[in-house]
Amino acid sequence: MNGLMLHAGAEAITREALGSLPLPKPLGPRHNPLPFIEDVELVTRELSTHGLQVEEEAYGVTYTKEGDAARYFGVLELAHESLDHALVVGLRGSYDQSISRGLAVGSRVFVCDNLAFCGEITIQTKQTTNIGNRLPYMIAEVARRVLQLARLQNIRFDKYREVELRPRAGDAALIELTRRGVLNANSIHRAIDEWDTPSHEEHAENGYSVWRLHNAVTEAIKAKDPSRPNILPVWDRTIVLTKFLDEVAGL
Repeated sequence: MNGLMLHAGAEAITREALGSLPLPKPLGPRHNPLPFIEDVELVTRELSTHGLQVEEEAYGVTYTKEGDAARYFGVLELAHESLDHALVVGLRGSYDQSISRGLAVGSRVFVCDNLAFCGEITIQTKQTTNIGNRLPYMIAEVARRVLQLARLQNIRFDKYREVELRPRAGDAALIELTRRGVLNANSIHRAIDEWDTPSHEEHAENGYSVWRLHNAVTEAIKAKDPSRPNILPVWDRTIVLTKFLDEVAGL
């Protein structure tokens, strides 16, 4: 799947292989590891009830030194007749308690093949005793709200294109995004280059807009080497990015 950003050190895996991973023993009396594949099946089943079909999907898994599965993450690209852009569901979780089971919904910008996870719909839950009861309810609630998010995304991106910035205001925004942890010492240089001279002409169609800034940053934090990508930092950073750009755009 084009655009899947794997965490460095992870290995790509099919849905079928994900379903065949052995379930580890609980790490304690309150640890209740559920099979990773259950998340995927719950999500796809609930989304289908709302007319959302999975067009593409890809998964990655990290392993312990002993060869046991430790963490997983996946990206599902969804299609619906009412969507103007691709909608993406990101999944992640762990057997080793290093991260909570989580789900985020966002969008893909086709021009530069970025994933941007937005903050309106995100869930996280620890793998404790009652996760088997909590997780299906949480995922069902998210599925119910996905189309609403898609429509809000259309409004958001239109607003980003409309709001113009002075070039130096964009520079100041990039510094603020560095303070907020979206950019770092390496990626800010790439973001500045993309802000000044976008790699894709479409990003500059609306002049120095918030849309241009959005794409400059998402291009900058995208993995340079597709074989060693970084979905976990990107997931967290794009949520912060979206909240900041909403402030800038007056949303």
